[in-house]
Amino acid sequence: MARRIRAIENDPFLLKTMWLLTLPALFVILFVDATSAQNAPQIDLGRRGEAAPSQIGSYGATLIAQDAEFDYYRNETEIKANRKSRYGTGSLWRVKVDQLNCRQEPSLDSPIKQTYANNTVLEVQIYRGGSDEVLENLRDRLGKPWMPVRDRDSSQSQCYVRANSRYIQPVTATSKS
Repeated sequence: MARRIRAIENDPFLLKTMWLLTLPALFVILFVDATSAQNAPQIDLGRRGEAAPSQIGSYGATLIAQDAEFDYYRNETEIKANRKSRYGTGSLWRVKVDQLNCRQEPSLDSPIKQTYANNTVLEVQIYRGGSDEVLENLRDRLGKPWMPVRDRDSSQSQCYVRANSRYIQPVTATSKS
């Protein structure tokens, strides 16, 4: 394998060909991502922190990455809450099960702080890492991701839900209320 890599590195024609073939694909990916970020719709959360059914939507078809066990390790989606808040606005996710427990800490052993009903729209708590938002979900001791969810008043207070597609799904244009 190392010999093949060295052969490619020493052949200027192969290097140039690889570069020319890779560049257009990279441009398309960056262009689509930048366009998506500019056109992402916003949802206005009401007094109780819930989006009106007519406001739940999206555009495009950006895929939210899951692993083989359907876990979400990142919590960023196209749809963000739209309100003025000193805490910023997080991505919106919908509860898929009858009752979803939200725990004080990212662990099944942690006490339940709140329970959300089916179809409730949750707003993810975003973190600040220097000047950038950190959109990685925390993991428990078994490596399972937990999504931090804000209280309805959008304060810094939060609880954690399991970040798995069996329990939650990103809010999209095709989501029904």
